[in-house]
This record gives sequence, structure tokens and C-alpha cells, in this order.
Amino acid sequence: MVKVTLIGAYPWRMTRLKLVASSLRKYGFNVNILFPKFNVKFKPRFISASLRYLSYMIQELFVDSDVIHVFNVPDVYGLPPLLKKKFKNIKLIYDVRSPWGDELADLGYKSLHDVAESIERILTVNASAVTTVNSILGDRARKWGARKVYVIPNYPSREFKPSIDPKEFKCRLGLENYKIILFVGAFTSIECALDIINVFPRVIKEVADTILIMVGDGILMPEIKRRIVKIGIENKVILTGWIPHNEVANWISVADLCLAPRREWGEASKFFAPESVLKVNEYLALGKPVVVTPVGGFRNAPSPPFIIAPFSRLDEAIINALRKPFRVENPLKYTWNTSEKNLIKAYDEVLKED
Repeated sequence: MVKVTLIGAYPWRMTRLKLVASSLRKYGFNVNILFPKFNVKFKPRFISASLRYLSYMIQELFVDSDVIHVFNVPDVYGLPPLLKKKFKNIKLIYDVRSPWGDELADLGYKSLHDVAESIERILTVNASAVTTVNSILGDRARKWGARKVYVIPNYPSREFKPSIDPKEFKCRLGLENYKIILFVGAFTSIECALDIINVFPRVIKEVADTILIMVGDGILMPEIKRRIVKIGIENKVILTGWIPHNEVANWISVADLCLAPRREWGEASKFFAPESVLKVNEYLALGKPVVVTPVGGFRNAPSPPFIIAPFSRLDEAIINALRKPFRVENPLKYTWNTSEKNLIKAYDEVLKED
């Protein structure tokens, strides 16, 4: 039986990693998920992060496996498996969900961009195969010299469904008479979490019976809370914080409209595409239309199910979508079944190599 080890920064909350593990086990692979033994966080953050990275990388050196599958960000986790590939004849699969170097630059760490991207290039060229979440990242991998590239869309499991009847859940929340806008994600500048708060007053001015629910957390949470109070919309916004992934479907199920904007100027935004963003496909799989900005692959995305508008007109797009609602047709096309076929093909071809 082929032994596979899956490596990711926070494996206990990485849905894609869990889906890969489930599919590989289904096809008879012996799958091990490497959990970090050292996960302490303290200030200064740079030092605690460096210690976490170093500890996990040392763990990787002792992995006994036929295939090591590394999920990127931070991509430095791919370097120990690359050493093992060179000296121990293991297979290395490098899974790219986003451009690490460009994301660091967008988050304000421009000095780290070149180092991060050089690591991305080294892994891309030397991995047994590169798997990506969309064709844009796939094209980049080929341009950089990847041996084999497989696009495995970031689609949710067919079992991704609400555990509570949406009408009942909406009643529990006391929102049965409201239209609901939903954002799920990290509260960062990249995902425009604070910007959504800033445009929301213009939305409720036009569609008064609207509630904004934001599922997630992140570095901007304190500022978001302050901003909500400052502009006086405390009774119009619900912040859930991080919740277990198996509960996210309940919140999506009660939404009338979902949001996934990104700033057009971001370098990482060039690699943002419909098939690569899990939360976007979770929205679609539950039949919800999605407001997005024209970045990367979303520039020419089908509309519907996407409502595409530049960030300067985000409020206008949300207002129009609330006034003229629609549901997504054929939501089952946005599920992991499609991705699983590409995953198993990648493993079969990699393992056939000498």
C-alpha cells in the first residue's frame, strides 16, 4: 500500500487537505496527516512564527513515506520534502492554492517577496508534480518549468450541506423578516473585510431590511468592531468569529447574497479565479449568487451566477442583486467529485514514473 503524508500549516482546519485525504483513502492509499507538535503563538509574532516553521520542518525530515504532498503557504514547508526527494527517492507533490510571494507583498511584507517567490520557483521546478486550484496558477507553473501540472479545483464535498433547516435557522437568529448578505473569510485587507463594513451603510440606506453577517476573524477584527460602532450599525451587523467548518453551511443557507471581493490592485488578485476559492464554490454549491470584483479569472466569469462589479461600484451591485434576486442553476457541478478525478489521475501518473 502506497504511503502518503500530507503537510500543511494548520491541517486541522484545512478543508482542501481533508478532502484530499478522504479521496486518497477511498482509493486505497495509506494516508498520514502530519500535525505540528509545536504550535505556540506569542509576541513578537515573527519569532513565534519562525519557531513554529522550524519545528515543523524538523518533523518533516523524519517522515517515512512514498509520497509527500505539501500544501502551500508558507511554501518553506516544501523544502525538507524536497531534500528527501533528492536523497530518499520519494515523490513530492506541491499543491499551490495561492501565490505566496505576492500575498506577502499585498500584506505589507514586500521585503520578503523575492525570497518567497524563489522558494516557490524551486519547488515548482523540482516537484514530481504540481497541483493547482486553477488554470492561471497552472500556467504560471508551466512557465516556470514544472514537470507535470494538474488543475484540481477547490470545490466542496457533496456532503457540504446545512445541518439545520434554513427557515428554522433564520428564525433562531431572529432574522426571518430580513434580507441577509454574507461574507465568509479572513478579516484582512486582501479579502476586503473592512471595506465591506465601509460600503454597507450605503446598502442599508437603499434596502433598509438588510443584515450583514460576517463569518470569520483576523487581524482587522478590532478595527471592524470600532468602525461598526462609529458609524452606528451595531444592530445591522453580526460577527460570528471563527466557527467550525461543518457549521458554515448553515450560515450560507440563510443568505440571500454572498460576497467575495478583492481589490483590483493586489498582485495576488491576478491569480484569483472562480474554481480556486473554496468559499466561493461553497456559496454556489448551496445555490447562492456571489458578488465579486473583476480580478484574475473573475474578469470573464459567467454572470450569473456571478455579479461582477469594480470595487468603486460594489454597493450598487449589492443593492441591485438584493432587489432582483436569483438562484444558481445546477449547483452540483461545483463539488469535489470533479476535483477527485483529477487528483487520482495525478497520483497514478506520478507513481508510474521510475
